[in-house]
Amino acid sequence: MDLARFLSIFLFQGMGSCFLIFLCINYVKNGGVKKENVFFLIFCSFFVFAALINMLYAFMFNESIVTILYALSMMGLIGAPIALLFLSINFLWYKVDLRLQFFIFFVLVGINLFILLILGENHLIINNSTKWTPQWDLSYFSWFMITFSVMIIFNVIFMLKVYTKITNPVERKKWSGFMIGSIGACVALIGIGIANVQAYDSPYRIVGTTMLATVLIFAYITYRALYSIGK
Repeated sequence: MDLARFLSIFLFQGMGSCFLIFLCINYVKNGGVKKENVFFLIFCSFFVFAALINMLYAFMFNESIVTILYALSMMGLIGAPIALLFLSINFLWYKVDLRLQFFIFFVLVGINLFILLILGENHLIINNSTKWTPQWDLSYFSWFMITFSVMIIFNVIFMLKVYTKITNPVERKKWSGFMIGSIGACVALIGIGIANVQAYDSPYRIVGTTMLATVLIFAYITYRALYSIGK
């Protein structure tokens, strides 16, 4: 296992998962599970799910199983910014039925999982030839970048809509912190794409891996801002 992958899975993602689990427990303990924060908890859960799957397949050497597990882990990462989008929708249209939101959310996640499995057939290499390190081709990388970019753009649009509806200056400042933290976390996840489009033995993989580490910082900013909103 190369250094970049070890740092990504067991240091950054491992620490990130523990940190997010702590934040979620603390968040629920202090504020409870409410309609307006349920998608923040889903955001954290999807990231933790992706990290745990990565740790699981790190010790597996069956190409078919590893490819499927990798698709599931990528689904978790892509589901995270989708969850943030629905969090903003909750603030904008609070009366929209939560069950309908869940249905649409999981349909979008399911579509992305289907695409991931299709792309994994011909545009992803993860076997002994790459030392079991994910290697993307340009098509996989392009799809990932386009998907993440679209999610980030939609998140910015909806978060700005929420911002314009807030009249209290203090609450506006808190929401600004939430925007910076959540969008920053999504942008930091692009580091995965930067790392995986490189050759498995490329020294540049460490750049994307280090970029991924900043998710911890942005997740904490998001937590502090969201927890203080409405207080």
